Amino acid sequence: MEMGKSELRCTLSALWLGANVLLLLSCVTLGRITAVTLGMSAALLPVTVVGLAFGEALHHRVAEPPFRVFIYVVLLLLGAAVLLAG
Repeated sequence: MEMGKSELRCTLSALWLGANVLLLLSCVTLGRITAVTLGMSAALLPVTVVGLAFGEALHHRVAEPPFRVFIYVVLLLLGAAVLLAG
């Protein structure tokens, strides 16, 4: 079964959320969350909102076939990079 772009987006969002929650818990446990890091994170919030809006608009504008080609090219390049680095 092939995933459509909406299903892939939901799957990746769930994976990123889970990974980031674990990373956040790790940083809190190790004492790496400080006033400085919280300030830096707060400064990035506006850019994050702009990125989300841009991604949402792009998601609705890009048709499924070009999206699929793009994903396959990215996966191919990443696989080649892993093989070359390995």
